Amino acid sequence: GTQRLGFLVKKALVGAAPRVTVVGTPVEQGASLHVLCPDGVSYTTGLLNDRPPLLMDVQIEGPNGLSWPLTIINNHLKSMIDVDSTADADVNYACFNNDAGGNYQPGGEGRRNRAKRQQNAEFLAELVQQLQTADPNRAIVLVGDFNAYEFNDGYADLMSTIKGEPAANDETVVPDDGADLVDPDLVLLTELVPQQQRYSYTFDGHAQTIDQILVNEPVLGATVGEPRMEFGRVNADFTSADALDTGNAFANSDHDPALAFLDIAAFRDADLELTVTPAAANADVGDTLSYVFSLENQGPDEAVDARVELTLPAGVLFDSLTAPAGWMCSTPAVGDSGAVVCTAAALWASNQSANFSVSVTLGAQAGGTTVTAPIFASARSNDPILPNQGSFVTIVAALPDLIFSNGFEP
Repeated sequence: GTQRLGFLVKKALVGAAPRVTVVGTPVEQGASLHVLCPDGVSYTTGLLNDRPPLLMDVQIEGPNGLSWPLTIINNHLKSMIDVDSTADADVNYACFNNDAGGNYQPGGEGRRNRAKRQQNAEFLAELVQQLQTADPNRAIVLVGDFNAYEFNDGYADLMSTIKGEPAANDETVVPDDGADLVDPDLVLLTELVPQQQRYSYTFDGHAQTIDQILVNEPVLGATVGEPRMEFGRVNADFTSADALDTGNAFANSDHDPALAFLDIAAFRDADLELTVTPAAANADVGDTLSYVFSLENQGPDEAVDARVELTLPAGVLFDSLTAPAGWMCSTPAVGDSGAVVCTAAALWASNQSANFSVSVTLGAQAGGTTVTAPIFASARSNDPILPNQGSFVTIVAALPDLIFSNGFEP
């Protein structure tokens, strides 16, 4: 094809660094590949990717001086033109004029368009999977004109193939398209847009969405809350008369730009302060101890997914927990050792502390030892002052030797 994809990169400074820094050089993916023929062995002369996906790695700078690495794949898949054609395919895709057994079958042009679109989607899904497998923590965003709806239209279900939730093979007219190629699945942000706003393009008077944005799990794991997607209303709602009007910028394209809003947790600074009240310095087996601690956010921002974990070592047996409202906690069973973990989706900067108290009993296994219960706090937001950790330390007296009634030791 004659079209090529590109990126506009925002270079405005955030502090002393550009908002976005391109890492390396953007690279076209699969530019030399061809379409697999119906026989499952040979390939067409015509290319698979007329507009090859363009992959770019960037570092996005936050206002607190931290950066976030991101991989962006720009896409423009084969259009829906002639997906239902009954004509013969041209010489570059002539193999689609025959069935899998090599026998002539009318409608080769429709078959080649349907197959090419499906193979576009499968190539992209396999590319994402290769990247995720090589680095499971790699944050990946897919953007562009996918020329595909967010649902199964009967001819194909390309977006479901790309995100890793393919339609069953018998639910589209494309053969052998039910393979799941992506794990973990991607999230199609278009599906989060309110239904009445879910369109980016108007064709023959029909509003539809063919411009999509997908993200993988590391992107979701880096963000606060749920990502948001919107469409800039500058084209689809306007007419050809607007396109000819030099007094405005409307209808300069037939697509509305798709925008994703990602609130990156690491770009928030929240200084957590963990305060540990010392436990009894000395104790006996059977005694009850209280492990009292508090967590405060010194700001300036909200602490995202605040977490505090206390580990009860062998011989230190859980009795009960008192925690603030709004915190979700997990504990060992009563009488067991293990981890006490409490989390809160947000801990706001304030003069208020989140106060906790864990009651434990010293078991026989603790006798004659110094028991240490470590504790630490963390959040997904950036903590400029570390560490946030401490411990409860108690020396436990040894159990006396057992004496039988006859005066002899056991």
